[in-house]
Amino acid sequence: MNKKTLYLHVGFPKTGTSAIQDFLYVNSDQLKEIDYYYPKTGLLGRAGHALLAPALKRADKKTADDLLSEISGLKQKNIIISAEFFFGFTEKEIEFLKSLFENFAVYIVVYFRRQDHRVESGYIQVIKDTDMRFSRDIARYIWWLKKNPRRLNYYAFLRPWAKTFGKTNIIVRVYEKRQLPDGLLPDFLKNVGIHDISRFTIPEKDVNPTLPVAFVKLLKFTNRFSLPKNIHLILLRAMMSLTSLMLVFKKKGFSKPAFLSPEQRRKLLAQYEESNKRVAVEYLRREDGVLFYEPPPL
Repeated sequence: MNKKTLYLHVGFPKTGTSAIQDFLYVNSDQLKEIDYYYPKTGLLGRAGHALLAPALKRADKKTADDLLSEISGLKQKNIIISAEFFFGFTEKEIEFLKSLFENFAVYIVVYFRRQDHRVESGYIQVIKDTDMRFSRDIARYIWWLKKNPRRLNYYAFLRPWAKTFGKTNIIVRVYEKRQLPDGLLPDFLKNVGIHDISRFTIPEKDVNPTLPVAFVKLLKFTNRFSLPKNIHLILLRAMMSLTSLMLVFKKKGFSKPAFLSPEQRRKLLAQYEESNKRVAVEYLRREDGVLFYEPPPL
């Protein structure tokens, strides 16, 4: 009997994960019709399996049993699980996933974003985060990231996943417009074996729009103060709603956030040049060793 196939989408943060998860949630019934299943265990609505990943990180037996009970007896032959929280799993925790899914053919799907863009987007995210409320400059954020080297060293990130599941079972994609000519969602679907997207509903609204620089700076300023959590959340939601409205009507006047200097960008890219080259050669079979096509900053 052939094994069912399980696609485990593990992030990275700030690579359109919210859009992918929103799509999978909205189209869960349509996916069933073409032999794909999006599990309910640990699902946090449109936010993907945000409850599942932390539970599996701590090897919670009940959650693991609930998930296996849900997906083992399916008529669908393909399962998709998505949570960017998986990107922080240690080798031991990845090995637990391997044992949990031993009766499935598992493929790991991961999207990488150029390090300078990854840093900038992550910086905005920690400023927005209602719990973190980051108020320091981006250099301090880079310092924090470097204490967790696998967050920027993509080859190091892949090593334990490849060791556990096998390099041929790792699907590496690049989050860059030039390398996603048909868009993110068609690219993701194609890489999990779905080539016809005509039957699906494509959400029109950006579920996690990038705030204009003026909003980010205002939010960063307010983070210096001990605002009640509900007030911070109201302020953030108001900014997100206004940003979405601006996008709908294509209003201009707000510059795109840019917190890194050209020198900081060059330094970041130089630091991870060898790592990126190894990912390109070993996982994407690119003899030229080029992972990101966008020209480096001058």
